[in-house]
Amino acid sequence: MPDFKCGNSIIEFDCEYWHDENLDGQRDIILESKGYKILRINDIEYKTDTNNVIKKCKEFINENA
Repeated sequence: MPDFKCGNSIIEFDCEYWHDENLDGQRDIILESKGYKILRINDIEYKTDTNNVIKKCKEFINENA
């Protein structure tokens, strides 16, 4: 289940504790093959630059709507 889905846009907030890069990569391939665009946000990036991450998410959704 994606963290956030809007139309064909999926945003995943990755935390080192909860995410396995290998499994995430396999899942991304499957989702992309179904036409989804995926943006991954690292939890450290979110914690240190929240406003920029929010801006990046909005732009991503608008570009892929």
